[in-house]
Amino acid sequence: MEWEPETEKLFARIVEKMPEGFRPSVKPMIIKAAEKRCIERNESYVNDADVITGIFDIVNPDLMNSELQKHGCIEEKCILRFAVEANIGVVIIGEFDDRGDDLVLRLSSYGTDVPYNGKLIYRYTVKIPMYNDFTSKEYNYICEED
Repeated sequence: MEWEPETEKLFARIVEKMPEGFRPSVKPMIIKAAEKRCIERNESYVNDADVITGIFDIVNPDLMNSELQKHGCIEEKCILRFAVEANIGVVIIGEFDDRGDDLVLRLSSYGTDVPYNGKLIYRYTVKIPMYNDFTSKEYNYICEED
């Protein structure tokens, strides 16, 4: 499979930022995920979007959540410390509030690197009218679907 030249440069910069001990195992996983994305688009050249989404494809959120919970890391401060140690630049935390006639979704994004250093970057709240029989549980399932 061919890669666009600029995408190869982007990928090299991404790999440089990874801890050296992870590179041998993570690099082939990202390549495989990026090429899979390219095939799904019916294209022959891997582009930047394939690489970026491929990075997220290799993350197992269930495993990450279970590890955080296993170690009692469910508070925002603990999650942010974990993100800093794992070199995760942005953490988005969401919560639902079911108010019967409507559902309130709150999203908060935190930057873990300079200049934010764990501070809130942006918070967004939206009120979703409940026109049907869905509850917060169903909306939560919808948001988790691929």
